[in-house]
Amino acid sequence: FADLIEPACDVAVDPVGRSECDEHPCGSGPIFLAEQEPEEQWQAQEASQGEKVRHGPEVVEQAGFGCLGVGDGRCWLMVGHEFIVRGAYCGRRMSTVFTMIINGDIPGTFVWRDEQCVAFMSINPITAGHVLVVPIEEIDHWIDASPELNAHMFDVSRTIAQAQQRAFGCEKVGMIIAGYEVPHAHIHLIPTNEMRELSFAHAAASVERSDLEAWAAAIAAELST
Repeated sequence: FADLIEPACDVAVDPVGRSECDEHPCGSGPIFLAEQEPEEQWQAQEASQGEKVRHGPEVVEQAGFGCLGVGDGRCWLMVGHEFIVRGAYCGRRMSTVFTMIINGDIPGTFVWRDEQCVAFMSINPITAGHVLVVPIEEIDHWIDASPELNAHMFDVSRTIAQAQQRAFGCEKVGMIIAGYEVPHAHIHLIPTNEMRELSFAHAAASVERSDLEAWAAAIAAELST
């Protein structure tokens, strides 16, 4: 699997929680937690999907210092400081992991969806409440997006960041556009209280679904005010 690994900076792969493709309205606005799948229903559907998600092999891809997989109701990542694993989720002829999340093919915990972009919780959060804002269109480099799409994504990011600041009482919400983790442009929105928190070296290797849902509920509550 040597060709699946490439040198990179401090980065983390960001697949996330779960959604179904028909759960969310197509109209613009926040996604409220009540609209998302209950934990019991999610677990039942996970069990019925056999090898597809939860009961698949514990290790999806392992090479060098990288190890990425799902199991025991959690999504987790262990990755070396200088390497990232890409091919396990994003083969050249496959949709990106973010497109799979947007379409409901793999888990996602959403806080926003409109005709142009979505926002969902990161499962490798740098801090509590870490959100990814992702265009629905598969664009690798953000500078290749149209000016209109970029403007819309930054406007949505500002709205979500304001909700994050109120929800988590942080000093500032940091923004990062890295672009190396997944070949699908995305904006990291990270609640912070000091500059040193803005580092992918602090990204969690795993996160409980209950934490994702609690953070999403706190953001959604502020978005609704």
